[in-house]
Amino acid sequence: MSDIFNTAFQGLTAYRKALSVTGENIANVDSEGYHRRDVLLDPAGGARGSVLSEGRSDSGLRGTDVRRALDWLAAARSRTAASDKAAADVLAPTLETLEGRLTEGGPREALSGMMRALAQAAAAPQNDGVRATVLAAGETLAASVADLGRDIDRMARGLSDRAAQTVTGANTTLEALARVQREIAGAGDGDSLAPLLDRRDRLVTDLAETVGVTVEPDARDPDLVRITLGDKPGRPALLDRGSAAHLDVDAQGTLTVRPPAVGAPAQTHVPETGRLGGLSQTLGALRATAGTLDGWAQKIADDMAAVHADGRTRAGDPGGALFSLDGWTVRPALANTGSAAAEVTAADAATAPAGELTFVRESGVWRGYDASGTEFATGADRIDVPGLSVTFPGEAADGDRFTLAPNHGAAENMRFLPTDPGQLAAGGAITVSPDSANTGGATLAVARTGPHTDAIDVRIRDAATGEVAIHDAADGDAIATDKLDADGRVSAGALSLTLTGAAATGDSYRVVFDSPGAADNRTFAALADLATEDPSSGLGGFGARYDDILADFGAQVSAARTRQEGTAAVKDRADRAMAEVSGVDLDTEAARLSSYQQAYEANARALNVAREIFETLLNSM
Repeated sequence: MSDIFNTAFQGLTAYRKALSVTGENIANVDSEGYHRRDVLLDPAGGARGSVLSEGRSDSGLRGTDVRRALDWLAAARSRTAASDKAAADVLAPTLETLEGRLTEGGPREALSGMMRALAQAAAAPQNDGVRATVLAAGETLAASVADLGRDIDRMARGLSDRAAQTVTGANTTLEALARVQREIAGAGDGDSLAPLLDRRDRLVTDLAETVGVTVEPDARDPDLVRITLGDKPGRPALLDRGSAAHLDVDAQGTLTVRPPAVGAPAQTHVPETGRLGGLSQTLGALRATAGTLDGWAQKIADDMAAVHADGRTRAGDPGGALFSLDGWTVRPALANTGSAAAEVTAADAATAPAGELTFVRESGVWRGYDASGTEFATGADRIDVPGLSVTFPGEAADGDRFTLAPNHGAAENMRFLPTDPGQLAAGGAITVSPDSANTGGATLAVARTGPHTDAIDVRIRDAATGEVAIHDAADGDAIATDKLDADGRVSAGALSLTLTGAAATGDSYRVVFDSPGAADNRTFAALADLATEDPSSGLGGFGARYDDILADFGAQVSAARTRQEGTAAVKDRADRAMAEVSGVDLDTEAARLSSYQQAYEANARALNVAREIFETLLNSM
């Protein structure tokens, strides 16, 4: 009799537990991070007989355990896929935004406008209206390049701020993980453990999407986990039992990890995956692009300065620099209480005070201090020193402070320097005139590699051997005799000569230096020729170089898009695999619910039968 009662009662208890767990699974079918629960229904072992009792061979069922469906390998793959996708989802959109900024109008169109203006000026070098067009085109080009440089800098600063916010979120997640780990350690093996493990795993997934991690069971307690940064050996711990690390990030996206262990040294690492990895990679791409743009802008400034310097203005002065990339980054002190700002309105690194400069408001005036702390200037609302002008608009308070850090060579500083048509050098500083009696058809080009102002005569002494002689044009004295190399070049003192074409023995050329050349257009023409690169000097070719920048960056964007698509597909597969292991399938759970319900009802009927039999036996006594 007791066998029937015990069997029915244990079966009823086991299937009631199974029904409860199945109902919980169905209720959480859409709950993020929920792991399916499975009840293990095992036969209750029989009891062996003794001299005092009869043995039992069958005692029904018992629900021995509720298991969370979990596959560590599938979970690790899912976390890795989530980290990779999070990084790709940061990188690709930002690069696409910058690609649009690089390609839509901007410097490329402004450069074309500048080269067209120079070509027009070469056709009418004395026309001030045409020269004014050159000034306007130069200002447009400089402003376009500077705007792009500032846009890239703003994007980088925005990403740095986003990285700081992301790290704040990561620290919050780590602190929550440490609390949950402590709760898990004190929960024992009761029914409250599974929800804690679910919550812990959801937080781990959140952390993995923020930064790539490795998760392993704790060696001392398999219900706990140990989390380390990245997937390489030797990386610092982020979570150890109930203690969490603290993360910091710098403007370049580099992480500093202060491990949870007391006294453990801080470690610096560049994150590779997760949103922080994506931000770090994107910041690197922006810095590289900014550096490339800086180099391109500097080449424009240097090449045009080199050509313009060989020209002469109407007044006979050498052409000055056309563009400048000198500048300073202004940093206000956090403790400033006034509303004043600091603006650099003129900059020339060659003559300005060197190093970092500090401006402090004291007794109603601004005082400038150089890198050594020596005061070099004062002013009420403006300070002017050679190479630098700084204005301070707004209301300043005593004690307000601004620091100017040199930022020379940055595209964001690009400025067009000439402000008057007369400052443009149209003519050439070197005039080469072939003698009218020459019988050969060669042309001579002369460049200075150092100071030289005296006119010279260049004579072909032997066309067969390439021997040339250089004489002073004023007194006929010989200066040098040498032979042309295979490329028709020869150097003599501060001069470099190149003979192109077929020369004849006895041909001569008069070379005059520093002629104003009021109607001369050679410098304008040489500047316009910089539209294409000179293979011998390497000057020019700005448009082609910018196109190369676009092509290289376009390849990066294409790779980022491909990576984004690939990581999305991998994550989708990993999530499906994880769902197969840990997810809830309604059809399966419905079938189990029906089966468990039938078994529960059958055991209830058996229990009722046992009760009726027992009552019958009692009544028969």
